[in-house]
Amino acid sequence: MVERKNSGGSAFPYELTKKYYHGMTMRDYFAAQAMQGLAAASLHSRMTPEMVAKRAYEWADAMLNERDGKA
Repeated sequence: MVERKNSGGSAFPYELTKKYYHGMTMRDYFAAQAMQGLAAASLHSRMTPEMVAKRAYEWADAMLNERDGKA
């Protein structure tokens, strides 16, 4: 069974003509923000894109846990 991560809910939800769109998740938003710094740092640390992506989601999960008081 695949463990589902806490997505943090919608980052940018909106409603358009009676249809609700959830937008991206907070987890994806946090990961994208973390990825920017990690990608810049990877130029000096020899991190592969796969390593950067994995680490970005680790940071996003830590941010969600801290926000939810689970750190």
